[in-house]
Amino acid sequence: MTEAMANLELNTFMDKATPEHEGTNSRKSVLIGLAFAVVLLIACCWVSFVLIDRKEAELLVELQARQELTVAGKADVVHTWIDQTGQRANLLTRNPLLQLFATEINEMGSQNLSAPLNAQLPYMQNAVTRFVQENNLIAAYMIGKDGRAYLASSGSPSLSDAQRDSAVAHYQETGIKTTSIRAGLSGAILDFLVPVFKVQTADGSTKETVGIFLMTVPASQALTSFLLPSRLSIAGEKTLLFQKQVEDLIKVTPEQPPYIAKAPDTFQTENLMEFTE
Repeated sequence: MTEAMANLELNTFMDKATPEHEGTNSRKSVLIGLAFAVVLLIACCWVSFVLIDRKEAELLVELQARQELTVAGKADVVHTWIDQTGQRANLLTRNPLLQLFATEINEMGSQNLSAPLNAQLPYMQNAVTRFVQENNLIAAYMIGKDGRAYLASSGSPSLSDAQRDSAVAHYQETGIKTTSIRAGLSGAILDFLVPVFKVQTADGSTKETVGIFLMTVPASQALTSFLLPSRLSIAGEKTLLFQKQVEDLIKVTPEQPPYIAKAPDTFQTENLMEFTE
């Protein structure tokens, strides 16, 4: 009887202990499953972040390449306009009669014009005026080494000291140069400085500058077209134009007054793409 009761008590104890053991195993399985899920989630997040970073880097490279192409394309537009405008002046400045006229005045220096040169003045004046009218310019001048304009198109405003100084300094150059953009009465304007060379002699001697042809050109229309979106532009992209003066960056707004900002902009140079020297 005692042995039977002992077996019964043992069986009862085992029956009570079994559910607890099964519960422990079940909790372990749940914990392992949760740990695996957490690890899987972390792995998925890490992979996602890596893929996003890689895609972001690719997009930034693509965007930079697109911007560089856009800036280069717009720079070519401005350079082409400057080159073509300057080259138009060669039709006048390389005319042998004008070259000879400039050569004789240059050789006379500060002396009064001779009677033959005085007689040619009206003809030369008309030629310069006609050139201005045909090319829709604001004004044009022939400037001597002393900074005085001995020819000017009809209705031209007086030369400023800055224009005279630029012309005199350009006697040392042989190429076409432009001055800084400035505000005019009805838009942005700038000057082109074109050297007039001495008539070539038979021995083909080195070019000698005997005069400076200064022409004032309206620039708002050409510069505004430069600011317009191109076929490579993306939504939200905007082109701004700045003019460098010493160490300052001056914003140019050719499409609206005041055309040239009164104060330097706060942009940092390293944040901008330069396209001209």
